[in-house]
Amino acid sequence: MRRILLFAGFIICIANTALAADWSGVYLGLNAGGVWGTKYPTLSANTGGALAPFDSTISAAGSQSFRNSGFVGGGQVGINWQRQNLVFGIEADFEYFNPKGSQTTAGFIPNTTNFTVAQSASANWLFTARPRIGLASGNWLIYVTGGVAVANLKYTETFSSTTINAVGTTLFGSESESASKTKAGGTIGGGLELTMSNRMSVRAEYLYVDFGSLSSAGTFCITTTPAICGPFSQSMTFKENLVRIAVNWKL
Repeated sequence: MRRILLFAGFIICIANTALAADWSGVYLGLNAGGVWGTKYPTLSANTGGALAPFDSTISAAGSQSFRNSGFVGGGQVGINWQRQNLVFGIEADFEYFNPKGSQTTAGFIPNTTNFTVAQSASANWLFTARPRIGLASGNWLIYVTGGVAVANLKYTETFSSTTINAVGTTLFGSESESASKTKAGGTIGGGLELTMSNRMSVRAEYLYVDFGSLSSAGTFCITTTPAICGPFSQSMTFKENLVRIAVNWKL
């Protein structure tokens, strides 16, 4: 009988714990984590006939993917409403957002030209506004979230070439372009949150953000007399993965 009573008491404690967490209310918090992704540039090179028919070779050299990574951290504010074990909420956050990546590709066109293509991509900050919906069980909340994301995005691309012409003269060519834009996109993800007290909770969260692509254009010129010039164009995708640890305090 004593064991039965002890077991019953244990079950009652578990049940009380399961009903203890109240997720409703306004909260503020801080977060920190990492961001990573893969950049997929697309370069379209037109040297104005200066390096024809090798424009496609240059374009291919500048269209190779590269990876980026960095730190993300900032603060969030939100509000939750709870009905039984369902939790609905809205959250906004503003982050330092620094996914950096770069690559330099060298190429050689037989008997004529050495060239390099250098590319880099980065961002400065990130804002998201997202509804959340989750399932509470005791002190735990598992949730999914998705909404709008806004970030300041940047990239640069430079091309340089050294060409020996038919009479042995060295000719130099160059082109550069850059883009910087605040752009809106979308985000989706989810997380797992645990209440540590009536006022404090901690969580781990994953978000995927997609800003599409950013484009720009430049002009290549080679040092002939007169100079031979042609247009270059570049686009770069910005799609990132975020993992963050956060602490929230209910007001």
